Amino acid sequence: MIKISYTTRMPVGADELWRALTDFAASPRWQPAVIEERCEPAGPPEVGSRIFQARRFMGRRVEGWNEVDAVRPPMYLHSRGDGVVTEYRLVPAGAGTELTFTIELAAIPWLARPVVRLVLRRDVSARFRRPRALLAAGGWAQVQC
Repeated sequence: MIKISYTTRMPVGADELWRALTDFAASPRWQPAVIEERCEPAGPPEVGSRIFQARRFMGRRVEGWNEVDAVRPPMYLHSRGDGVVTEYRLVPAGAGTELTFTIELAAIPWLARPVVRLVLRRDVSARFRRPRALLAAGGWAQVQC
């Protein structure tokens, strides 16, 4: 198993950050590797909602479904799928919000783990650069669908 956690401070309150993170249709516009993402049923995620994501990872298209198994808007979202667990934790921090994203990947062959871990760390840190910049500039509306 590979587990990566990434913490960053976002320059907006938890409610605004939650809306941005759960606007799944907009994910390809701010996450460099995402091709498509959607929540079924459409709307805010709830326990039992399914989230589909297609992304580029290590040069390949990877697709999967995760089911939301815990949600407490605007502070916590946890989902799991085939070999993948993701978690978003939002904590108010002054005028902004501290965001911690954690991802766990299971069933990674032993020899591939160092490379997958390195690529995953880069992917995780990259996925939050653009939204932080957009939110700081007050420009999140330009990426929303």
